[in-house]
Amino acid sequence: MLNTNKAGFRCRHEFLSERKPGRRRAVLFGDSFTAGTGVSDRLRWGDLLEQAIPELDIYNYAIAGSGLDEQLLVARCHALEVGAEVALIGLWTDTVWRVRARHALVQAEDGTLLYRPKAHFEIAHDGQLDVHNVPVPRSTIAGRDLSVDDRRLAPGRADEHGNALAYAVPGHPDGVLMNAILDAFGSELAIPIVVVILPPYRHIEGLADAEATHRWMARLSGVATTVVDTLPELFGRPPAARRALRFVSDYHPTPEYHETIASVVLPHLRSELGAS
Repeated sequence: MLNTNKAGFRCRHEFLSERKPGRRRAVLFGDSFTAGTGVSDRLRWGDLLEQAIPELDIYNYAIAGSGLDEQLLVARCHALEVGAEVALIGLWTDTVWRVRARHALVQAEDGTLLYRPKAHFEIAHDGQLDVHNVPVPRSTIAGRDLSVDDRRLAPGRADEHGNALAYAVPGHPDGVLMNAILDAFGSELAIPIVVVILPPYRHIEGLADAEATHRWMARLSGVATTVVDTLPELFGRPPAARRALRFVSDYHPTPEYHETIASVVLPHLRSELGAS
């Protein structure tokens, strides 16, 4: 089952500024791995955390296909005044390329693949984040008509294993911008932040080396950030069980993946909330 609230997010809660007595509140950000593409609401890792902490309401702002840059804009528009005590960020590691992309890939009604402009950030000379393309134009453009720079930053820049160079090359612009955006989450929300690393199937199934990615993640400098690396728990299973963590014909995670993520994150969330 899939539900949306009045704001249009896949969340069973309406986004309210005040908490009812006895209730706790967390906010959750991410892409399709957190929004729950392919699984019912109750089976998503965010909802499983709610079930494990009955007094907790989790406001899920995750949007399929979004990058961390767009999620920061969502936080600014919807999450700053909701009285949350902790923020969770589901970080599917393959999405690092999205933070500098100026366009997103979309499919027209006739099946043609086109690009539409998207909001994005750049780091200004003074070190501050400048946002561009807001409001977002509604136009689309064919790939052949993209500028050289836009084509270079368009979706599909990862190598054959989807292993983004951002994590392996020190000072890579994608990694630097990703880190700046995470810092902005921390400073603007001004609450503890738990970054949950959501590995792609290639890392879980041993098809690509995850060392550089997870070494980079361990060094995140976000404000008041706890980094939860879920790969060891996912990887420490027999090959058939690891393959069952994604769908047969799709890379999105199955309920087993979501259940594992929730179990790994739960003690960290309890610690941040001071829950017993």
